[in-house]
Amino acid sequence: MPGLLRSLLILALVPTLNMCAAGDGGGGTASEPTVVTADAPAPAEMKAGAARDESKADEPAVAPAASSRLVIYSGSLRVQVERLDSASIHLRRLVSKLGGYLAGETTENYGSEQRLTFSIRVPARQFDPLVRGAEGIGTYLAEKNLQAQDVTEEFRDNEARLKSRRTAELTLLDILRRARTVDEVLKVQEQLQRIREEIEVVEGRNRYLGDRVAYSTLSVTLYELSTAAQPPQEGFFYKLWTSVKNGWDILKQLILGLVTVWPLLIIAIIAVTWAIRNDRKRKAAREAAYAATAQRTAEKDKTQS
Repeated sequence: MPGLLRSLLILALVPTLNMCAAGDGGGGTASEPTVVTADAPAPAEMKAGAARDESKADEPAVAPAASSRLVIYSGSLRVQVERLDSASIHLRRLVSKLGGYLAGETTENYGSEQRLTFSIRVPARQFDPLVRGAEGIGTYLAEKNLQAQDVTEEFRDNEARLKSRRTAELTLLDILRRARTVDEVLKVQEQLQRIREEIEVVEGRNRYLGDRVAYSTLSVTLYELSTAAQPPQEGFFYKLWTSVKNGWDILKQLILGLVTVWPLLIIAIIAVTWAIRNDRKRKAAREAAYAATAQRTAEKDKTQS
């Protein structure tokens, strides 16, 4: 009987714990926040992008102040430069000076443009200096797009959920220590595993939000117009030379086109030759028939006379 009573007690407590874990905990406060705020200092040893991200995932973070807002800053710039190589060097130095790093780099040629696109991450307090510095690198700011996303409520809701789930975890661990039968142990372990999975998901989301708040992201595209894209001079000799070049290009394209369709040309020549010969034969036959008819008519007239 005591074992049966313990089983009934566990079965009664598990749904209550599930309801506690599923609540949003709107009135709770975060006891162990895991986010780095925008005002928190960046680690001095942070120099490499990917290595820093991997090592930072398990580091404890600083708790945000009750009145602070957690804002993710991001954006993109498109800047025309005179020399792409020197501008990219200037941008790299700027990023290093601000304590950031390059998270990605892409090179591409698009028509008359040569482009370099950088994905840059810097401490949040250095986001504005980065934007101003990147704008000043080029000769023309073609595009600017900045965003600010407030994630304070999401982060604090997640902290409240974590608090309720950790409380449920401790309660389930206490019940597990007092369990006596295999059936009791299995039921509690199943609920404990689910609670721990939910804790890992929420903790991972808050780590992601903390990283995005602490380090802002800016995509900068530098592009250089090739000399071919410059407008040509409109002088007479320039137009004359352009016309000669265009005529030569047309002639080359025509020759290449004829060479490409040479089988069709051979078939066409054979067909035309056959048609001409056949027409000549029909014409000769008509002329012979006309001559024969004229001769018979003349002989007939001569006989009658």
